[in-house]
Amino acid sequence: MNGDVQDPYESDDPLAVPPVAIRRTAGRSAAEAIRMVLAQDGVPATVERDRHAGPTAFMVLVADAAVDDAERTLANREALAAGIDWDEVDVGELSARDARLLASAPRRRRIARWIVAAGSVAILAMVVLGLLAMIADLIPSGGGS
Repeated sequence: MNGDVQDPYESDDPLAVPPVAIRRTAGRSAAEAIRMVLAQDGVPATVERDRHAGPTAFMVLVADAAVDDAERTLANREALAAGIDWDEVDVGELSARDARLLASAPRRRRIARWIVAAGSVAILAMVVLGLLAMIADLIPSGGGS
């Protein structure tokens, strides 16, 4: 043994090669959808946050040896989807529950915005009161001996 360290990129072991980002998305749900399409065709993939592209960016990673299979799978699915006339697809009737959820969405959104605003004001008030308490502790009291 000569003590030389082998570069993992030159290894014959496919597990030693880092995964390849085959798709980048603007949200986790899109990346997860791609991962599930690949999993249906037996191509293992993972989803990770793309830290270089922003807080909501994600990437789909596959092993270097599976890149060709992944690209072929995604190209086949995109070709199938391109042939669908989405204006002709019948998604069925809305259930009563789904109709109520859709109808109440604007009201729920307003309530959520109000809660976020009220929480922000409460946090700001706590910070200001904390600062005032610290300043009050620093001011010497006038009751000297």
